[in-house]
Amino acid sequence: MDVLEYLRLAQTLPARDPESFPTHAGVMLVTNFTDGVFQKILTGMCVQEGIRPTVKAVGYKQYPFDFKNPASELRTVDSTVTCLFFDASTVRSNEFSDPSHVGEVLDDLRQFCAGKSGTVFLNTMILPYRNAHGHLFRDHALFRAVER
Repeated sequence: MDVLEYLRLAQTLPARDPESFPTHAGVMLVTNFTDGVFQKILTGMCVQEGIRPTVKAVGYKQYPFDFKNPASELRTVDSTVTCLFFDASTVRSNEFSDPSHVGEVLDDLRQFCAGKSGTVFLNTMILPYRNAHGHLFRDHALFRAVER
């Protein structure tokens, strides 16, 4: 199935009878990039598989705060699965980066996983876009290393 079909299926969810789905799943989506379309694609994929999803997303780049806040939706909502998708190019060292950020996020993630009853998975990727320094993704050493 293609992305456009997933987007179309996501739009049909509100009009569907919840009882017509054999399964329900609570999905929490955490990213460090804008994810509005990604959330719709994930919803469409669930619908295609006969799963009625309730997809909640952490606000754009709010994950460091939500990991630390015990009252945040990320910490309080009992989701079936928590999907963490991180663009790894943002953690690469530059003049504006905080060297302790990655370690701090990993520590927070470990604590978060220890307290969750559902499945948590982390997927790191390198998104193919022009980065802050103007390099095309295929020209940058970090991207070339991943392609090998």
